[in-house]
Formats: sequence, C-alpha cells, structure tokens
Amino acid sequence: MSVYLALTINVVLFSIFPLFLSSLTPVMRRIGFYSYLSIILVIGGVLGSLYSFQLTDNIYLSGGNLAYGSFMMSAVMLFIMERKVLIFNYLIKLLIFINLFVFLGFEFLLYTLENALVVNPFNVDAQLFDTSLGVLILGGVLIATEFLILMFIFIKTKHAIKSPKYLMVLYSVAFVFVICLDGILFPVIVIGISPELVPIMISNLSGKFILALSFSVPLLVFYCLYRGNLNRFINTPMALSQVIFSSRVRLIAELGKQEKATKLLIEDNQKLINLSHYDHLTGLANRRKYDDYASELYAAGLESGEAITLVLGDVDHFKKYNDFYGHQTGDKCLQRVAEFWKTLLPEEKCLAARIGGEEFAVIIANRNIEQVLPRLELDIQRLTELAIPHETSPTRSFVTMSIGVASMHPHKKLQFEQLFELADKALYQAKSSGRNCIVTFS
Repeated sequence: MSVYLALTINVVLFSIFPLFLSSLTPVMRRIGFYSYLSIILVIGGVLGSLYSFQLTDNIYLSGGNLAYGSFMMSAVMLFIMERKVLIFNYLIKLLIFINLFVFLGFEFLLYTLENALVVNPFNVDAQLFDTSLGVLILGGVLIATEFLILMFIFIKTKHAIKSPKYLMVLYSVAFVFVICLDGILFPVIVIGISPELVPIMISNLSGKFILALSFSVPLLVFYCLYRGNLNRFINTPMALSQVIFSSRVRLIAELGKQEKATKLLIEDNQKLINLSHYDHLTGLANRRKYDDYASELYAAGLESGEAITLVLGDVDHFKKYNDFYGHQTGDKCLQRVAEFWKTLLPEEKCLAARIGGEEFAVIIANRNIEQVLPRLELDIQRLTELAIPHETSPTRSFVTMSIGVASMHPHKKLQFEQLFELADKALYQAKSSGRNCIVTFS
C-alpha cells in the first residue's frame, strides 16, 4: 500500500462520519456533530505522536493534522446545516472545555505511567501523553480565529454571490486558504520570525496545502449531496455582529426568554399530566392514576411486608338523585362528595380516587383494617353533617354512602385485584344490608 493510498483512506474515514451525521434529524445531528468534534479534539493530540505520513523528503502530515483538518471540515458542515452564527459561541465553549479536559487527563495519565501506579502490559510510552498547556491554548485560539475567518468569508460572499455553483468553488478555495494560513501562523507564533523559520514554514505550508485539498474534496461532496441545505444557508440572513458585538443586556434578555419558554413548557407538561391522571369533574385521581398507584404500592408491600387497605365507597341511590334533580345538580353533588372524600384519613399515606360514575376509592399504605376503621367511622359521619338533600332516597333524606373495606398483606402468588375483589364484596354486602354503613373483609 502506498503512502498516498493510506492518506486517502485516513481522509475517507475522517470524512464519512460527518457526512453521515448531516443526514440525521436536527436534534440527532447536533448531538452527533458536537460529540464527533469533541472526540476529534481529544484524540488529535495523541494521533500527532502516533503516526505521520512522509509525503516527500521534507513534507510530513501527522495524524494530529488530519484530526485538525477533520475538525475544520466538520465545523463548516455544521455551520451550513444549522445556519446560525451563534454556533461559534458553542465551538468556543467546546474548545475550552475539551482542551482543559485533555490537559488534565493527559497530565494524570503521564503521572500514572511514569510512576508505575498501574500495570502497563503493552509498554505504552508515557511521553505520548506529555502535553503543553500553552500549545493547547494556542491551538484552540488559532482554530477559533480561523473558523471565524471562514464564517466571515462565507457570510460576505453569499450576500454578493447567489449562485450555489460559484459559492461551492469559492467556499472550497476559502477553506484551503484558511488551512494554509494555519501553516504560517502556528510556526511564526511558536518559533518567531527568523531565517531558520523559512524552510520550516515552506514544509509546513506544503503539508497544510495537501491537507486542505484532501478535506476540500469531501466538502464538495457535502455541498452536492445537501444542495437544499446549502440553498437554505445562502438565503438565510446572517450578521457576524451577533457573535462579536452581542451585548450583555441582549444575552440576558435571550436567557430570560429561554427561561420563560422553559417555564411555560413545564407548566404545559404539568397540565397534560393532570389531565391524564386526574378526574376533570372532581379533581380526584382518575382510574389510570389509581391503577398505577395500586401497582406501585403492591410492589412496595411485597418488599416491606406491610399491609395495604382499600376503601371503596358508592353514593347511595345516585341514579334516583340524577333523575330527580338533573345531571347538572348531580355533578355538583359529586363534587361535594369528592371534597369530603379527599379528607378521609388525613393522617395516613393514601390516594383518593374516583374510579367510576359515583364510585370512589381510597388506597392506604402500611395499614390494616383495625388501624384504619376507628378513624374511618368518625370521618364518614361528616358526610351526614353536609346534609346534601336527597328527597327520593329510600335510605335517608340526604346523600349517604355505602362503604366496603378490605386489607391484605401482599404476596407473590396474589395481585392487587384480589384486594379489590374483597373490598368490592364488602361494598356489595353494605348495599345489601340497607346501605349507609361500613362492611369490612380481611
């Protein structure tokens, strides 16, 4: 295999992932691109020490340079796809965080390997992780500056030239120019201007030119594959001043809008939860909430061994009430009964629910009938004190309820349905015994 074929394979491998990520949905695309850019930043420093391609006697292209080229190419793709200049702000934060992570992580690995604190079966060279914070900072500043220059060129030229074909060529030339610029700036800043710098700069510039040409090809493929995104990018108004001159007040206002939007979203979600879990007429938990709570409580009871008690209540002769007073008054009656039902056994850990038309339930955790019944008998008297008129009731002249109570200790061979059947049987017996009474089963 020739060195140029190996270089081509490397470029293809570095390019295939961002090209694929560009095809994803916006949310997945953002997650994928920022994850890929982070990985490239982390491994870039290591690849520079691991291998290089010797293209000529004086031109070398390291794995770190390939990672740099891939980063710039991927950042351009993300910029075209997102069509937002504020992507620069996110890249700055990413560069700061990842470079700090690389420095601290590599320093720790260097210390660990040099002091033989771990087993090193493959004899990994500790110097592989020897990094310079100054070089990392310089690299990050150059990447940010170069990408800002690219953004400036892209925005200015798309305002002047509307033809996608010409812009593809122009953007590719701009990409090559900026990558080559890095080949000049980095050695000048690190070494300084001197006669010895000239051959180093020529060699470095030649390598960066080959690097830029290599990654400009997948960029052209990207422009062709995602022509629609490029057209939308061209037609989207942009101003670089949003990045450079955004005032603190403007940022605070934007944060305030986001916070308000988040708060509204949370409130809307809570409303949806309430609609799905609570009865709209009475405000009590609905059958769905009741079933979920019962399942969770039964599962907890299997572990704790504590008893569960279920109270079922049914408004006596409610059909007669509706027929005599009308459904609107019947709804108001149910609302008043629900208010009373909410206050049953206030000191207990329980859930009050409406499970049918005039049927109500209370599930009590960690209590048996003997512990619940005395307080329940006192509480149920308060319904008679409400004295809700019910002239057609054969039982009393006001609204009453029949109550069935059952308790059990959860068992693996049983289910909550068995407890419900016991309570329902007790309720049926209460109705058969003249109503307006409490019957228990355990």
